[in-house]
Amino acid sequence: MTGRRTRDEIESRLEDVRRQFRDRHARIEPDAHFAARVMARLPRNAAWSIGWAALRVLPVSIAIAMVLTIAVVATGRSTEGTTSSAAVSATSQSGSDPLEWLLEGREERR
Repeated sequence: MTGRRTRDEIESRLEDVRRQFRDRHARIEPDAHFAARVMARLPRNAAWSIGWAALRVLPVSIAIAMVLTIAVVATGRSTEGTTSSAAVSATSQSGSDPLEWLLEGREERR
């Protein structure tokens, strides 16, 4: 067979992988109260959860806004709509190329 493995070859390889996982296992199992100890160490107030999420979401949001601003500047698009093209290509109207407006600097008026 060219490029295809037989069922026996696949099962043999799967057994090899399982054996390797067994051989490399650390054999450390958490005790029954591990999850309870972890939960006890976490703060219980909602403000902490919101603050924690905000500290992770805010930098990402700022980075996305910067990337979009750079894309607008790099393509030369005007935010005022003064440079919009009167004729919009058929591919952007049909939706076959959703980023054509960004790459060509065209703006569709609605």
